[in-house]
Amino acid sequence: DRFGSIDPYVKVTWDGVDIGKSDTKYKNQRPRFDYHVQIDFSTSNDDAELLIEVFDEDKVGDDDFISQIVLQGDDVERWCQEAATIPHKIDLEPRPGAKKSEAKLAQGQLTIFFKAAKDVDLKAMAQATAARRARMEAAAAARINAAREKFAI
Repeated sequence: DRFGSIDPYVKVTWDGVDIGKSDTKYKNQRPRFDYHVQIDFSTSNDDAELLIEVFDEDKVGDDDFISQIVLQGDDVERWCQEAATIPHKIDLEPRPGAKKSEAKLAQGQLTIFFKAAKDVDLKAMAQATAARRARMEAAAAARINAAREKFAI
């Protein structure tokens, strides 16, 4: 915007799929979004990520990217399983490879609360998380072993 104010909103993506966009908070450099999304972990890939992007809405042209947060899916799932709703303050980051002028905009934090839906079986969810983590670790070990065999000196 011409006079230094921003009109921010957040866009949320889970496992590569857009799952929501908050309302825009006009002329607000310290917005409170109070935005909620629901994530279905049962259909997620093992390496799923939660991407939260902050944009500045522009009336003319494309909206401007401000910053982002990228969280690993197993962390998100674990935080949802916690008994108490604990706030997670997470630093905003620039996009990878951002120019210095763009990276300057990635300041501040988002405070995020995670909570399991009331109808979720937390025990089954924890077991699924452990199984997913074991599959990821086994796949990583297999890649390392294959690389060692291929490039053995």
